[in-house]
Amino acid sequence: MNQDLFKEIYNEVYEMWEIENQDPENPYRKRTWIFPNHIDLVIDWTKKLSAKYNANEEICAYAALFHDIGLVYKRAKNTSPEGHEERSLEYTKDLLVKHNFQEYKINKILDCIKATEPGHEPQTVEEKIVSTSDFVSQFKSIHYFAKAVFADDINYFVKWFKKRIEVSFDKKIYFEDLREELLPIKKHYAEIIRLYEENK
Repeated sequence: MNQDLFKEIYNEVYEMWEIENQDPENPYRKRTWIFPNHIDLVIDWTKKLSAKYNANEEICAYAALFHDIGLVYKRAKNTSPEGHEERSLEYTKDLLVKHNFQEYKINKILDCIKATEPGHEPQTVEEKIVSTSDFVSQFKSIHYFAKAVFADDINYFVKWFKKRIEVSFDKKIYFEDLREELLPIKKHYAEIIRLYEENK
């Protein structure tokens, strides 16, 4: 992978995200939060898993960088994030064409971004890595705790969190050894939710 080109494109994507004073009500969309707490983590996980499972690191890393850009690209202020995957695909294709990426590479990166969509079943090892990395980057970081702080309704958050633990854990991690490694965290989260529901 050409690291200089990746850094150049990384900086372009970084600039797309909001700065501190643009939308004080929506901290999730700020570059100073989303990169260290999600996007950089997804990129790191794709690199680890690509090395472990002999996958194309370049394809996975670019998909990780672009997969959530639709949260800000062409999104009206204070609207639902719904549909952000399609906006991510549009932005990604345009930017990669601008940087003269080969068509087959662009298509593979787009397929990996699609793999992060709800209900989409990854086919290639790269698609499985990107989908898994997106989930694990949240699961094994402060992401869920930050989401709880951002939430307007704690009961809605707990319901969402419970679904992530009970359903998404099995559906979004495509490597059995990694699922086994993370099982103790899943059990710990499940106990946190049980205690909340018991005592609320």
